[in-house]
Amino acid sequence: MIGIQVGVKVDLSGLKEFQQVIDKDLKGTGQGVVRKALKQWAFIYRSEMQQRFVRNSRGGGDWPPLALSTIFGRRTNRSIGRKPKPDEKKTWGKRHTYLNQQIKKAHKQIDKGGEKAKEAKDRLADLIAKKKTLNKEMAEQAKHYASGPNINAKKLIAAGKRVDRVKAQVRKAKKAKTAKGKAFRITKKKAYEKIQKADKERKDIVTGKTVSILRDTGTLFNSIAPTLSGKPGQIQLDIPFGVRVGIGGPAQHPEGEGKTIAEIAEMHQTGGAHLPKRTIFVAPSKQALDQMSQGMERAIAKMIRDEIKKLKNPPNPPPVPPTP
Repeated sequence: MIGIQVGVKVDLSGLKEFQQVIDKDLKGTGQGVVRKALKQWAFIYRSEMQQRFVRNSRGGGDWPPLALSTIFGRRTNRSIGRKPKPDEKKTWGKRHTYLNQQIKKAHKQIDKGGEKAKEAKDRLADLIAKKKTLNKEMAEQAKHYASGPNINAKKLIAAGKRVDRVKAQVRKAKKAKTAKGKAFRITKKKAYEKIQKADKERKDIVTGKTVSILRDTGTLFNSIAPTLSGKPGQIQLDIPFGVRVGIGGPAQHPEGEGKTIAEIAEMHQTGGAHLPKRTIFVAPSKQALDQMSQGMERAIAKMIRDEIKKLKNPPNPPPVPPTP
């Protein structure tokens, strides 16, 4: 009996290379597609944090507003290009307080006008109810006297006069209600116009139209830019199974009185006794996490496709030298 044996040899060196590339990328020592995907994570995260920074700096996020003293200290006079003097800051502060008082006064006028209009409306309703009651009583008396042997004309006349008086009061109350309602609408319109005007001026004083939260010099804002361009404070490090981004390094803040950009950022991130907490970095949103996940899936899928191509089209083996 003749035995036949067949051996099949498959070159799996490509899979080993595939594993080595992934290991290096995950450990942070390689620069393959997985590591590139991790760097894309950093770009996505920094983009989201900078967009959040912009939103918060404009007052549309969860950062506490700047104190008036801070704003007045930063505001400049455009015509002469200098910081305000103490007496100018004092004037702005007084004006801001005055506008607050004017807004409160206008709201009180609206409330007072509304109360008067309501009183006129309630009085009219009471008189109408009273007229209905008197009409009913008069009708009952007329019926009683008409069925009896003696008709008391005086009582009927007196009841009729009472009804007439109430009718006159109703007419007067209707006019009063109309007049008070019209006056209230006019007062309300003028008061709201005054409130809008004062509120606009108040906001202009507070914001100076140029003052944004944590963007006086743009240093912190630039340090979290999505694209690494060597801005002071930018850091991005390859670490095992991830990438680290943030603000660091020895670069000093231009107005930090000797403190580094990282130290200033940490002060705002954590807050302090006299410094409100304004977080610069927070956890990524679900949308950002989805983008990161999809990016990594595409990167791994590309690697697999490339390795399959290599297995299907292996490189030509080196020529075997002829035997002598």
